[in-house]
Amino acid sequence: MSIKVKAAIKRSEQVPAQGEAVYQLLKPVEASQHFFPRVHRIESLGDGCYHWWLEPMGTHKYQHRVEYASQWEFDDQQRTIRWRPLEQNGNARIAGVWSIEPVTTAQASRLALEIKAELKLDLPRWMQLVAEPIVQTEFQKLLNTYFDNVVQHCRTLT
Repeated sequence: MSIKVKAAIKRSEQVPAQGEAVYQLLKPVEASQHFFPRVHRIESLGDGCYHWWLEPMGTHKYQHRVEYASQWEFDDQQRTIRWRPLEQNGNARIAGVWSIEPVTTAQASRLALEIKAELKLDLPRWMQLVAEPIVQTEFQKLLNTYFDNVVQHCRTLT
């Protein structure tokens, strides 16, 4: 039996780095492997599409590997990076956007991230009520850690 677990974040923070430097840091999708926790690998499928595999999560008996593919779009003028899920690829659907905006000083930027995720897990019926809040909390932590890791690295760009 399958359950669908949703997780989302919407965060922003000012970083002491120029917008272009932040944008160039985030633009190579494969480099996300350094910031997103538990990434096993990211594979380019061509045409701005990427397949992500995370390390298995869960208990010894019930481990699940989150896997998904997405189409990435880059707007160099607006300094935005968007991704949307590709259907029929993996057990997750993840969409998001990075936005980088200048602030009053040219040496700082406002970095914003919004992600919406839906994970599909095959679990016995008796585990579903217990598993859903745990999986949601753990995946939410991964998304927040991703944002925090990028922000921390941006502080070293000055």
